Amino acid sequence: FRQLPRCVDSLSKLRLLWAANNELIGLPTSLARLPDLYELQVKGSADLRYPPPDVVTEGRDAVIAYLIANMRYEDPEDGGPKEEEYAQMAEAKAADDSEAAELARSLVKPLQILADEAEIKAKNAEKIAVELRGKANVHRMLDVHELVESDGTLDAEGRAKKIAELTSKRDEDEDAAARAEEIATRFRVEANTNSTRAKEAGQIAEALTNISEESQRVAMQKRMDANAQMEIIKRG
Repeated sequence: FRQLPRCVDSLSKLRLLWAANNELIGLPTSLARLPDLYELQVKGSADLRYPPPDVVTEGRDAVIAYLIANMRYEDPEDGGPKEEEYAQMAEAKAADDSEAAELARSLVKPLQILADEAEIKAKNAEKIAVELRGKANVHRMLDVHELVESDGTLDAEGRAKKIAELTSKRDEDEDAAARAEEIATRFRVEANTNSTRAKEAGQIAEALTNISEESQRVAMQKRMDANAQMEIIKRG
């Protein structure tokens, strides 16, 4: 995580806070107001800028001293977080939103590829089903007995055998057509589902990208506000 939850301010009995090896970018100065906090671990957070790494390596007392020293930069009117903390929170949110948008965008292409492949498979299956159904329909329309009886080269036994062969062939063609239609229907459902998923993924990626861009804009504004406040304090 990139920031501590806001509720940490109200944990007046908090004694240990282990947040090492995280993606923290800053600590709230309100931690210095927790009287029972005797152990604070934030080492290994490579992105931590507030307090700076050299302070963190000195341990809990140095970190608390740094936070206390920087309390004077807080907004005196409402006692809330100073502009620096607002900027850090906005930057953390912008980073999280950017990561979410990037993840969503990375899913769009693979899902679209799956959708395209499923569409091709469905069309091929439908083509085969149509061909087999046409063949089965032709055989179904034939009067097997009439066809065989018209063949004067066959005796009674030969005619019976031919009728059985043609009837079996007609049934096989009917079964093959039915199976092909079942497969084609299943592939069509799969293709439609994948197409819907790809479309939804694109919409989600677009929405998250818009959110990310807005978060970046807010973070930049908050950073400018924080820098401006620091300049005013330094001049004062």
